[in-house]
Amino acid sequence: MKNALIKFALSILFLVSFEVRAASMPLLSPDYYLGRAVEWILAAGSYLGHEEFVQIVDSKTEHRIENALNQILSHPVKNYRYKRARVILIKGVPGEPNAYSIGPVIYISWSLAQMLDDRQLVAVIAHELMHSEQAHLLQRVPVPLGAIVLSLYQGAASGRAQKLKLKAIFETIKDTIATNHLAMELQADCYAAQQLAFMHDSGLSNEPEDLIKATNRILGIDVLHDVTEGPDYDRASALVNKSYLLGCEY
Repeated sequence: MKNALIKFALSILFLVSFEVRAASMPLLSPDYYLGRAVEWILAAGSYLGHEEFVQIVDSKTEHRIENALNQILSHPVKNYRYKRARVILIKGVPGEPNAYSIGPVIYISWSLAQMLDDRQLVAVIAHELMHSEQAHLLQRVPVPLGAIVLSLYQGAASGRAQKLKLKAIFETIKDTIATNHLAMELQADCYAAQQLAFMHDSGLSNEPEDLIKATNRILGIDVLHDVTEGPDYDRASALVNKSYLLGCEY
């Protein structure tokens, strides 16, 4: 009896330690802290005149976003690091629907959410969640950001000079997250397509083709008929001919 109780107690201890470890995994990731820092900087920027980062309160749209994220996380194709990823609805730049991830936080512009149906919204969030999973933020921000931060500590500077440098940090982050890297986009598309396919196989209506429809809506192109050149068309074309599958090997 005593041995049985000991085994039972050890089993409970193991399960608890496993859950604690799983919950703490994001806290062990450098991109978690970098993402939180960038989130704070963007929030500060919204109070300094950068209205594109102002958070929008729209219960209906927020509910759609929450449902989309829950659909993904309730049918995960992999063990996600960020099981509690935050999705923030922001004003965005007029005429430029956009979404991007910064570690544990995903930003979606209000105009993007309005132009997509529910399945396309799931596809976009799956894509952004994959950016977070692959720690793409760590590959894009630290070098330019680190160079500017380092300059803040080099020699004495006037208050005005320090403010200009802080403004440069914000602009660097803003430009970096607004710049698309085709290889990273294809990798996010690849894993997101796998997620959508898994959801479809699980009995949901989602499917990889939702990525094509969402991308066409966001970019304002029709890759099935338009023929031109450029990163946007390369990415959209990869979705159509499924060459994005090579992106998983990036």
